[in-house]
Amino acid sequence: QVIERDYLFQTYMEGEQWAQVMDSFTAEEKKILWRQLGSITKKLHSVHGDTFGNSLLGSAFPLWSQTVMDWLATIIRDLENVQLDATDVRSILDSAQAHRRLLDQITQPCLLHGDLWTVNILVKRSEEGPQIVAILDSDRTSWGDPMADWTMFLLDRNAGTEVDAFWETYGQPERSLGAQFRALIYQARYLGGIRLEQYRLHHHDPVRRSYRDMQIVNETLRNLSLLSS
Repeated sequence: QVIERDYLFQTYMEGEQWAQVMDSFTAEEKKILWRQLGSITKKLHSVHGDTFGNSLLGSAFPLWSQTVMDWLATIIRDLENVQLDATDVRSILDSAQAHRRLLDQITQPCLLHGDLWTVNILVKRSEEGPQIVAILDSDRTSWGDPMADWTMFLLDRNAGTEVDAFWETYGQPERSLGAQFRALIYQARYLGGIRLEQYRLHHHDPVRRSYRDMQIVNETLRNLSLLSS
């Protein structure tokens, strides 16, 4: 028995999992949904908090740099606990520490979903077109830079497809040197997490690929550091 109850009641939400029915939509219908997600995510990120991180997990911080470095240190520890090489993530942590002022340009904690993608979204078809009707699984919610949300990482990984319609309603991201630096740090954070998850699932090719991807991030960070020095 998982919980000390005979029944667990949850609110029923109509709709289908977006990821499961994605291929049944036309290109224009897909863009409609991505525009809706842009609006929803923008509204979510407009909610402000008092501290960064997640106070419920004992990881609330006054500075964004402290939150990011706590993320990276946790990933390093978890990777090393399963005997995976985390040297490349240590290099990312070194870069974050050396340029923490760029991280601390983020001064307003915003609400992050943490797992907002098509597997956690329900959609419903109608005569007016497809509609997003529910957002699920907010157990990874925290406070931070909107560009550090999981959604942004996957948008970048899938750029050049219908997902780009997201930015039409969300608004274009900042392109400053600081924003580029932070985006690379966030990429590394998620690549490290993916490495750990894929290792636990015994998916060896993605684990190897994570090292190649992290090498690119480290090289790009070094080039950015030269530009900012």
